Amino acid sequence: MKIELIESGYFLADGGAMFGAIPKLAWKRRYPCNDENQCRLTMRCVLVRTGCGRVILIDTGAGNKQLKALSYYKFSELIDLEEALLSKGVTADMVTDVVLSHLHFDHCGYATVKDSPSHSARPAFPNATYWVGETQWNNFIHPTPLEADAYFPENL
Repeated sequence: MKIELIESGYFLADGGAMFGAIPKLAWKRRYPCNDENQCRLTMRCVLVRTGCGRVILIDTGAGNKQLKALSYYKFSELIDLEEALLSKGVTADMVTDVVLSHLHFDHCGYATVKDSPSHSARPAFPNATYWVGETQWNNFIHPTPLEADAYFPENL
């Protein structure tokens, strides 16, 4: 089995929203924030190649479909996931499984891509089975008011 990390970019998130009831004193050493209380967070994907031929991608990063709507997150150093996979010898067609830890935009944005002619979303990995936990799926279907803005139907 071979496991590789793919850094898919960075974004700024409000420290209070990220860490909730945890006091700022406890998290600011590891996650320093700017004057607007925003912390720089890294998005990572995991590429797993098994000995039995499975090519598994865990999370997909933010993608590029919602960047304009989410500009306040100040995304930076975003990668093209398809190009990053190609640099590792993997095409989108070779991916057998996409595992999404949860369905917030920064974890599943590249799960789909938009076709140019129709502008409709289609799976970015056409031969893959997409996996997400039942609880996460239910959170997506019935989001809390605090999470609703983190979900985009065209990512699924």
